[in-house]
Amino acid sequence: MIIMQTFKQRKKRTWKKKLAYWFDNYLSHGATQQFIMLFVFILLVMLVFGCISWLLSATGSIGEGIWQSFLHLLDPGTISGTEGIRLIVPMAIVTVIGLIFTGMLISIINNALEEKLSSLKKGHSEVAEKYHTVVFGCNDDTYTIISEQIEANRNIVEDDFKHTNPCIVVLDDIEKEEMENRIKAHIPEFYNTQIICRSGNLTQENLYENVSLEEASSIIIRSNSDLIVLRIALAVGTYLRKFRGSAPHITTMVNDANSMNAVKTALEGYDTNVFYFEKWLARITAQACRQPGLSYVFTELLNYEDAEIYVEENDCDGNRLDFAGVSFEEAIGQFTQSTLIGVVRKDSVDGTDRMHIAPKPGFMIQKGDKYIVVADDDNMVRIDPNDVKKQKLDLDYRKAEYKDFDRQEMHLLVLSWNKGMPEVLMNLDEFVSKESTAKIVAMRKYKDIETVNGKLRNIDIDFTLVDNLYDKKYLDSLITEDITNILLLCRDDMSKEDADAQTMMILLQLRELIRERELQSGKRPDVIITSELTISDDQRLMQLTSVDDFIVGTEIANRVITQVANVPELKDVFEELLTANGADFYLRSISNYLNFNEGEDTIRIEFRDLVRVCYEHGDIVIGWLEENDGDVTYKCNPDKSQMHSFRESDKLIIISQVEYANI
Repeated sequence: MIIMQTFKQRKKRTWKKKLAYWFDNYLSHGATQQFIMLFVFILLVMLVFGCISWLLSATGSIGEGIWQSFLHLLDPGTISGTEGIRLIVPMAIVTVIGLIFTGMLISIINNALEEKLSSLKKGHSEVAEKYHTVVFGCNDDTYTIISEQIEANRNIVEDDFKHTNPCIVVLDDIEKEEMENRIKAHIPEFYNTQIICRSGNLTQENLYENVSLEEASSIIIRSNSDLIVLRIALAVGTYLRKFRGSAPHITTMVNDANSMNAVKTALEGYDTNVFYFEKWLARITAQACRQPGLSYVFTELLNYEDAEIYVEENDCDGNRLDFAGVSFEEAIGQFTQSTLIGVVRKDSVDGTDRMHIAPKPGFMIQKGDKYIVVADDDNMVRIDPNDVKKQKLDLDYRKAEYKDFDRQEMHLLVLSWNKGMPEVLMNLDEFVSKESTAKIVAMRKYKDIETVNGKLRNIDIDFTLVDNLYDKKYLDSLITEDITNILLLCRDDMSKEDADAQTMMILLQLRELIRERELQSGKRPDVIITSELTISDDQRLMQLTSVDDFIVGTEIANRVITQVANVPELKDVFEELLTANGADFYLRSISNYLNFNEGEDTIRIEFRDLVRVCYEHGDIVIGWLEENDGDVTYKCNPDKSQMHSFRESDKLIIISQVEYANI
């Protein structure tokens, strides 16, 4: 059997269809082509009807005919002045064409304006900025970053040519209008900072070109997904390699230690700081658990509202900070409105920066050292060179016998569990005595509990599996008299919203139990509550002004990211202060440094002299903390010439290389 196959003939396009296709394709290119087409058409009309007018008119030149044609195109009223029946008909046709031309022109202008406004509304227009900050992501974490950056920009002086008009560009794949509404809902005031939102694919080069990414001073990448961070890092690294010269500083944070190397490799060759969030949070959590009141110090130093940490060159805003060949002890007294806590020194072998925070007495400052200072603002880093000539108060009779105290004994109640808890316990294990315990209560078993228990030297772990951790009576039974600390964790095996909701439910019940016991006994139980929440809004909602109740979470991490984005050297400073290898923050009783005579309630002393007494033991005092009937008053970085009356129960905020237990 033979199968016959038929084929259709190819469609033949006539010249009319080809012309129509060309015409449609030309006009679709936008307003510019439409304007050109309209201009050419009007020019032809002027020439044709100008020639007709000249031929039909007994007088005049061809130029006058074209001019009359042009006038009839622009103004329909011109037809009333036309003389001669032969000219009225062609000029009437020109007048009608002029009306059509006017309508088309208005339509093109209107469409062009609508298209431009639509582009602006969608966030696709170009950003012609320099030295701006580019933030990837518009989410719960970046609101804190933007807020902190706005606060930092308030201190920018107008004569700083790079930052006269500070600008933050926020990128995300959601609509620009939605981004702006979200940011305004979380941050009501922008002060002198301009916030620009742009929408698009976060890994596309055209978006980077639109926001002048290569001209930015810093780039911050923040996302809850390490995969998204890695993709953006790869795209940013590829884009920046096309440009010569200095590139923006890049700061980002990952949630998994295994992602660190991948992100660093993607951004290799650039000035980059990649943080592992869990390690930093574990150290802060351990410190807040161990020393009630340090929460205020972390809150103060890790935001831009009051005192913060700076790294300053020899010449700071025209104020010469040249202490080469001078001892650290002599230099520390000359910083009147700021506190010198250490120096950054280039290693003579590999050229890397080395942190020397709270160095031992006798440490000499060298040429080229940078100064690590605590100040309310970078323009407050001033010295008083006459300090060395001032009369020093003889405090020898006041000095207390400085003792090394044993490690603290801690009995910790841990409610719930997550992947960051082993790191917290390892950090706590460095500071507590061998009699310390950790009672862990959770609603499921975790393998890493047994693993970390084998690594601890001083803490003995006891694990209890329960069905319901939210029962108030059961929680009350857990808070026995020997419990000194309660650590409430966010579960990581559920959504952030659900985990925070469960944590807040338990925290509210714990606070109610503490209040009930306080009413019964007339004294607040000596228990420190440290809670972890993952959503910034929840952290702000549940935060109390209490020395014994502190919330940790992403809020602190985002503040650290912002500070490092502005001053990259702070990464190493925070590594030194917030990890096991280096100096630490401590709260120490003032009686560890000064003697109180019998019957003496207070000692009035100039803070400069207190700084000198503390540093004789290698301890740098940056402030104090007082507590009166549960109300806490603290001060970081006071004026060194300020006189203050201290009570024996007051504590000093100390940075030191050596661990001593609190009195």
